[in-house]
This record gives sequence, C-alpha cells and structure tokens, in this order.
Amino acid sequence: MGLDMYLTGDKFHAGGVINKATGEYEPVEPTYVDGFKLSSERLELGYWRKNAPLHTLIVNRFANGKDDCQPIDLGETQLRLIATILRSKGLPTDEQCGGFFFGNEEWWAECRKNADEDAKVFEAAADWLASDDAKFWNSVEYQASW
Repeated sequence: MGLDMYLTGDKFHAGGVINKATGEYEPVEPTYVDGFKLSSERLELGYWRKNAPLHTLIVNRFANGKDDCQPIDLGETQLRLIATILRSKGLPTDEQCGGFFFGNEEWWAECRKNADEDAKVFEAAADWLASDDAKFWNSVEYQASW
C-alpha cells in the first residue's frame, strides 16, 4: 500500500479534419481494435511512488486541497507551472506533506533530488498536449491512489 501517482494522457481520435490548404472538411478513416471503433488511446506520461511533496503541490494548487484520489485535469500552462516549481525547488515542505501511506521525510528528500527529472516529465506532457496534430486532440490528468 502507499501513494501511487499517475500522469496520463488521452489521445482522442477525430472523425475528420479541416484541410489547411483548402479549408474543406475531410473525414478520417477510423481505426478498429477487436472489431470496435477506437475512439481514444490512454498513454502513461509519468508515474511516481510516495512522492508526497509533488502530490501535495498538485492537490493544493489544482484541486483546492481536496485529496480524494479524484482525477485532476491539467492543461499546458499548469503542467509548465509544475515543471517550473520543481526546478525552482518550490515543493511543499515536509510539514505540509503527510498521509498514512505517503512515505517519510527520508523518502521525500530522495524525491526532491529527482525534481529536475520530474520537471522534464511535466514539460514533455505539456509539449505533447500542445502538439498540433489535427487528427487527434489530447488531454492530461493526474490521479493518485492510496
């Protein structure tokens, strides 16, 4: 048991696109999996274990402090803000973190040492979210399980 943290992306398939050259709508051929139309793909963008400082940051900033293991939608600006906070060593203090299964101060010190690598994950997710592929639209969510 413990705090498992997931950053996932959903890549939704569009039924059609606007041709930039002609301005005309063009349908996109659907993809089928096991005989069913594929409407989206779920991607694992990031995973952390018992990184209570990062979890506390996301819950406090983007879920009004409500920690019910609910999905938290994150946009490009929010993802880049998280990356900036990670790089500037602005994570919540140990005193602000907690939870029965969330680890301890020694573990969190190790998590903080990885902040630059974690920032890269959030930057990559923001870049992916901002990508301009007319056949898809993307969304990103964070969700913890404990």
